[in-house]
Amino acid sequence: MIKKYKITVFIILILSNYSYATPNNPSIKNKIIDAYVRNDLEKVIQLTKENSIHGPLTDYLNGVAYLLKENQVMSDARTSLEYIKDSAEAGNPYAMWSLGSDILCQYWGNCDEDRSEWRDKARAQWKKLAFKDNDPQAMYYYSVTTNDLFSYIPFYAADKKRELLFKSIEMGNFQALSMWFLAVKDKIADGDQETIAQAKKMLQPYVDKGNPSALIKDAFVLKSIDENKNKQKIFDLYQLAEKNGGGNLGDYLFFLEKDTNGDVLKQYEHLYAKEYTMKNNPLGLADDIANKNPEKFKGVDIEKIRRRAIDHAKWVEQKQLERSSKLQTIEDINYFPVGWSFK
Repeated sequence: MIKKYKITVFIILILSNYSYATPNNPSIKNKIIDAYVRNDLEKVIQLTKENSIHGPLTDYLNGVAYLLKENQVMSDARTSLEYIKDSAEAGNPYAMWSLGSDILCQYWGNCDEDRSEWRDKARAQWKKLAFKDNDPQAMYYYSVTTNDLFSYIPFYAADKKRELLFKSIEMGNFQALSMWFLAVKDKIADGDQETIAQAKKMLQPYVDKGNPSALIKDAFVLKSIDENKNKQKIFDLYQLAEKNGGGNLGDYLFFLEKDTNGDVLKQYEHLYAKEYTMKNNPLGLADDIANKNPEKFKGVDIEKIRRRAIDHAKWVEQKQLERSSKLQTIEDINYFPVGWSFK
């Protein structure tokens, strides 16, 4: 499908293609990435078909799209496998690892090949990209998948993996930071000062940029330090995350009780706004508050509260829409999306 260049040159050429495309004049490849990040898999397939786009990255994204959009259709599974194989043979480690998956092979009907060999090839390519080309995504995947040569010295191996993971974080890989944060979340909650200081330092660049997920993580850290003392800062972080198009009902609810200080009318308004955004699956929590506190709602213009809550919910939806309308870049890709086996 494409001429096979040396892997190093090929990867550099692909990445430079993205680097020099501008948001006002995005390349077709950028549009494919953008559609993929938004989980608009039909658009990924449409764009690659219409423009006859091929390459290690776009073939991989297209292969994922064909299988995940409707994985019961075997013809699509075969098409998916063709794209993934082309991508893997062109040197894409994410495609290589996918061919090495014990689960994906069942969807493709292609379980006869030596899958461990494909996984070894993926690790070798990630290692090269991580150490030679300084690729932060490769650093992340190599650190979480490899059994390196020093694995018989467990502490050394673990230290080397952490070192690579932290370097990936420092270079701007938020996926790596999220994984680390999840691993140490209990230590942060228990007030481990060293871990808290490390989390604050690593989160700060993302907090400064207004990354919603980072803002919510920072709120969790502040809560662990001193919830009462940092109460207003925590609430401000939640509000900013919401303004920047992030956050969700679960994130907000754990702090709701303390934010409202027992003001059930305020609780009702917050919850009604949140549940308005869950039109197809409301939890009924706002009504529970009203039913449990009838005396607090006596003589209250509840319709006014609901209108105010709906206005707020619509504002949040608009903020999320504004965020989602921004063109996504190669740095935003989760190479193994939900529904795509990493095993």
